[in-house]
Amino acid sequence: MRRPHPQRGFTLIEAIVVIVVLGIVASMVAVFIRMPVLGYRDSANRAELADIADLTLRRMGREIRLALPNSINVINNGQGVQFLMTKSGGRYLATADGVGTGQTALDAGANQFTVVSDMPTGSQAIAANDIIVVGNYGIGYTPGDAYSYGAGAATNAARVTGVNGNTVLLAANPFAANPSVLMEGSRFFVVTSTVWYVCTAGVRGSGTLTRYETTGIAPMGAPAGAVVGRPLAQRVNGCNFDYTAFANLANSGLVSLSLTLQMPTGDDPPVALTHQINVMNSP
Repeated sequence: MRRPHPQRGFTLIEAIVVIVVLGIVASMVAVFIRMPVLGYRDSANRAELADIADLTLRRMGREIRLALPNSINVINNGQGVQFLMTKSGGRYLATADGVGTGQTALDAGANQFTVVSDMPTGSQAIAANDIIVVGNYGIGYTPGDAYSYGAGAATNAARVTGVNGNTVLLAANPFAANPSVLMEGSRFFVVTSTVWYVCTAGVRGSGTLTRYETTGIAPMGAPAGAVVGRPLAQRVNGCNFDYTAFANLANSGLVSLSLTLQMPTGDDPPVALTHQINVMNSP
């Protein structure tokens, strides 16, 4: 009879040696791979944060350019900004222009007026519950401060009740009693809502930037509790909003928006972007 061949294999010592050698090799490979991998991750995170900040600031800029002249208001110590959103405007008929048959001048005292420019159409069309604003000279200016309408004092703003051709019907006409708000260019603006952007800063990107909006003109200041807010940006570390009206440039101002974002892990440095908008404040 043949004797069976003896079984062969690794001894425990040989297996341990192999494991140790593989561990040393893996550690050496990890040293060379770790930095490129971390670099790629950091670049991807920075690109994502920069995209979020850029998209957010551009949207804010587009809406701020539609703000009613002299309605931009910085709130919460630079952590928020408020303004009145317009959708269109035009030129009204004044008594000095000469009133024809079937026309009504804005300063005649009737609760209606004739639009002498092209009537806005489509999404810009004047509709019931829009607010007509004339001569908005700035916050705190009496009678040319549209925010006083939201506070219950109608001075240079009136609510639209309907439109008949090129005639706009109003709930009341405060303009005849306040002729100082009437403009040489006979311009009026159509305000649809009050908009706020409010920043809630948080460590390691735990904060948010929220957009609030309510129809009509709300009082000046932070949004009321009943106003619904929708998050516009996440991963917010902090914000800073500033508005400067130029003393040497008539009817002009500069809005500066700064937004700082960071990944929730906190391993990467924060990304900060700044956007500036030149606004025209000619009422």
